[in-house]
Amino acid sequence: AATQEECGGPDRYCPPASGIPTPVRPGFFTVLDQPAARRVSEQSCMPGYYCIAGEKFICPAGTFGSSFAIQTQACDGPCAPGFFCPPGSTRARERPCGGSHLYCPVGSALPTPVPAGTYSTGGIEGFDPELGANTTRTGIESCPCGHNCAGGIQRQCPAGPWAKETETA
Repeated sequence: AATQEECGGPDRYCPPASGIPTPVRPGFFTVLDQPAARRVSEQSCMPGYYCIAGEKFICPAGTFGSSFAIQTQACDGPCAPGFFCPPGSTRARERPCGGSHLYCPVGSALPTPVPAGTYSTGGIEGFDPELGANTTRTGIESCPCGHNCAGGIQRQCPAGPWAKETETA
């Protein structure tokens, strides 16, 4: 009587009528035959995913994967400055950061709110007429003396009585 042995773990598969398990190639994952729950083939990792030892994983937030058959959790690299990348992103510039009240350094998973007493900097592209702001800010700086910073925007303080006193003293 013929006997059937288990094919093995996710790092190998058994095509129909195969005598021995076949190792999965780097950057590929094994595909299950649903009724039998056996690994019967392999498939290349699609963009937005990486594959290790026959298992498929989504590219983590803050990274992107534009290639097929990625073999590392770093995917194709970190998200570009001024942009953020949710899990499974396929472009370095997946989503613009947002208005002036937000900034996105390299590898951002989500936009970061600009803290009080600072203003957003960088980002030479992505002006959104509806927001009236650059949408690709990359960093922050402390608000300098003589300025007021709110919502990530730096504004010079208006001249006031204290300014006149300083001028005449």
